[in-house]
Parts: sequence; C-alpha cells; structure tokens
Amino acid sequence: MKNSKKQEAGWYQEYNISADIRVIFLAARHWGRRGLFDFNKTLWGSFLIIVDDSKMFFSGDTAYDEKLFKEIHHEFGNIDICLLPIGAYSPKSVMETSHITPEEAVRIFNDLGGKIFIPMHMALMIYLL
Repeated sequence: MKNSKKQEAGWYQEYNISADIRVIFLAARHWGRRGLFDFNKTLWGSFLIIVDDSKMFFSGDTAYDEKLFKEIHHEFGNIDICLLPIGAYSPKSVMETSHITPEEAVRIFNDLGGKIFIPMHMALMIYLL
C-alpha cells in the first residue's frame, strides 16, 4: 500500500480506470472525522464499479437512507452485485445514524434493484486492505 496512488473525490465523481472500467464515488450516510477538530469536514462514501455492462456497488459503512439508495438506482439502474455491511448495528440508539441492520441491508439491496447480495462486515474488509 505504500506505493499506491491516492486521490480525493467528490460525490458522483467518476474515474475511468481503463476503457471498460469505471469507478464512481457515491454518497453514503455516515459521519466523517480524521482528527480532533474536523468532524464532518470530509465526505463519507460508497463506490459503484462498472466493468463493461456489469455493475458492483460497495456501500462501505452507511446508515439506511431510502432517498439516497433509490436515487442511486434511478441514476444507474439495477445493480448486479451489492456488497453491503451486516454488522456493528447494536445498540441501535448509537449505531443507527451510521450503520445498518441486516434487515436494512436487504432494503438497500431491493432499493438498488440488486441481483446478487454479498453480505460483509467492514472489519474484515479493512483487514483485507
């Protein structure tokens, strides 16, 4: 990871990796913080990866937001593969503004017109990176 390229992005900013691979940074419902005094000064997001005609959505950490996910579906159509988190949702009073329950993950999958649902846990994804 030391030599990997990093780039900041705004929501709906698109990167063409090659002629047939597009990566689009999309919104997510979460808070952001990098230091003590920068609460919500950075964007938290999800990604849509389009390879040829196949679309894969990676939500990252997010709370449920019907308008947000239906807007993504409206903009990009049905999503072939949806990677959605199913952990870190309890206690609800603390987690509901930034994480989803397994039931909400299914709602997002349906809002996106998903074809394949891959449940995940963010801690595993961070470890793999």
